[in-house]
Amino acid sequence: MVATATLWASGTPATTASGAGTWAGAANAAGANDGVYAGFTSVTTAEVGTILCTGYAADAALGMEIPTSVDSVVATVYVHVTGATGRWTSVTARLMDGATALGATETTVTLSTTATFSQALTFTGVAAWANLAGLGVRITGTKANTTSSVMDVDAIGVVVNYTPSAVTGNTYSGGSYLIQIG
Repeated sequence: MVATATLWASGTPATTASGAGTWAGAANAAGANDGVYAGFTSVTTAEVGTILCTGYAADAALGMEIPTSVDSVVATVYVHVTGATGRWTSVTARLMDGATALGATETTVTLSTTATFSQALTFTGVAAWANLAGLGVRITGTKANTTSSVMDVDAIGVVVNYTPSAVTGNTYSGGSYLIQIG
């Protein structure tokens, strides 16, 4: 098995917020962890905020190689909440291919109030080579009560673990495989 280097989201992540919840600084979640956050502020029970980080260029990270399999994707999420963890029902992560969810369930992120908190989440059996061009990670925070709190997202780094192809020099372009021999 081979692994890519850590890949970081690029561009401005897409956000959604229910009720009176609001996002600020969404672009801060792109790039490597730097202590500058995208923040979802909520003061109402059951409000939900989502942020979708994309632009990992995971397909390009494999270069000219189409892998035999994508064995896992490890997403390291840099997410924390302000105040007390009890202000939040949950924070979850999900691997995405564009707007399409990969896998059957969300993965729970440990709630923490530590600004430098990170957690590595391993997703197996949910991604294929065809998903790598649109690879994304969606974070969803659900508020537990009416005490004001912020879910801060600093960054999400991904590492793709894959089994190399026996044939080198493969590329995929517009629905066709191009195989370079020799």
